[in-house]
Amino acid sequence: MYAEITSNNKTYPVKFGMAALSEFLDSEGLSLAAMDAIGQNLTLTRAIKLVHIGLKHGARVAAKEFTNTFEDTCDLLDADSELMNKVLQVFQDQMPQPEKGNAKSPQKRAK
Repeated sequence: MYAEITSNNKTYPVKFGMAALSEFLDSEGLSLAAMDAIGQNLTLTRAIKLVHIGLKHGARVAAKEFTNTFEDTCDLLDADSELMNKVLQVFQDQMPQPEKGNAKSPQKRAK
């Protein structure tokens, strides 16, 4: 499943699944545990990489060609000041959230 966002009258699929997360974490030398604080330590370069990878994997899942370079993605962001916020909102929406109120505490087994 992927989301679609519109920028300058063009629609782009965006996907942040395991393949996208793995690519991003590996490219940045981050561990999975670092995902909890990614928003607090997100540099501009990392934010652009995250957008680029989300667009790339959205195109892959939607079976659309994706030939954009990192610089092409920067140009898209320059042309639409809201694009980064749109893609990062998809990132936030597609991240697993802990269930509230339904979590059961581990039960001890009787010996």
